[in-house]
Amino acid sequence: MTISELVITLTIISILAVFVTSTYSNYATRTKIANQVSLVTAHARQVYDLKKDGKDFYLNFDNSTVNDYGAVTKNIGESGANIIKGNAEVMIRPEAVDPDSVRWRCIVYGDGLSESSIPNHCILGSSIFFRILKDNNMLIMIGVKFIKIIHSSVIGLSLVVMKRLNFGITLTEYLIVVIMLQS
Repeated sequence: MTISELVITLTIISILAVFVTSTYSNYATRTKIANQVSLVTAHARQVYDLKKDGKDFYLNFDNSTVNDYGAVTKNIGESGANIIKGNAEVMIRPEAVDPDSVRWRCIVYGDGLSESSIPNHCILGSSIFFRILKDNNMLIMIGVKFIKIIHSSVIGLSLVVMKRLNFGITLTEYLIVVIMLQS
């Protein structure tokens, strides 16, 4: 084997190693997040059932919070469960479908996360979008009444206003807010 063949072989092995390492890292992150989503969903269902029945509950779940509407949030970043480097949170929130049923929406926010590093059924949101959901649960009733009469031109105008105010929300996130408020 000549030196040039050895160099070519090492180059090919190095390229494959980089590809395999990045793929495995993404898979490992996605699996860890999916595990946390499963745990948070189980707790969210318990909380929702207790709140629906008007009963008190105690959230005995590390690094988690619940808002007034039954959305359960878990910190999976370095300051929380330490699953993801940096800041990261998972939220499972209920959405009414019929009077006696509920649909669960998964939203993930995190530094350095991409669509490929979260479960398929989850939405990847920015920190501001996540904070809106966590703190205000979609701008509550004022937003609901406004969204019932909203038109596409109003969506465009309000998005421009939000960007001018440096609100930091994307069109996709804004439309998700609109859809969630309508349901």
